[in-house]
Amino acid sequence: MPLPAGFAERLAKARKNGEHCDYEIRCQGRTIKVHKLILGIQSPVLKTACTGPFKESSNGFYEIQDFAADVVSAAVDCFYSGDYEAPTAITDETASTHEAAGPLIFHSKVFTFAVSLPTT
Repeated sequence: MPLPAGFAERLAKARKNGEHCDYEIRCQGRTIKVHKLILGIQSPVLKTACTGPFKESSNGFYEIQDFAADVVSAAVDCFYSGDYEAPTAITDETASTHEAAGPLIFHSKVFTFAVSLPTT
């Protein structure tokens, strides 16, 4: 049975608004509020981190240090909706994290983050 029309959009909006979020991903001083259920569906690694016998489960957050915050945020957007937006303009944040190289480099970094979280 297909999902109801607009379900993914409403779910993504709920996350952006912090509605019913029960976990956090922290990266480079940025906090991304998420739902454990969505993390668990998308990645066994994140499911284990937020529900298993680890400090990440008891402290309520998962710290990511190896990737830029905007890359992690884009990947989380994709967890919720199946898509994300790549930066199209160079800002202070993207210039430092992507060496002003543009969307292609950004996509490759999101991909690298995604494959660092095995799905099986």
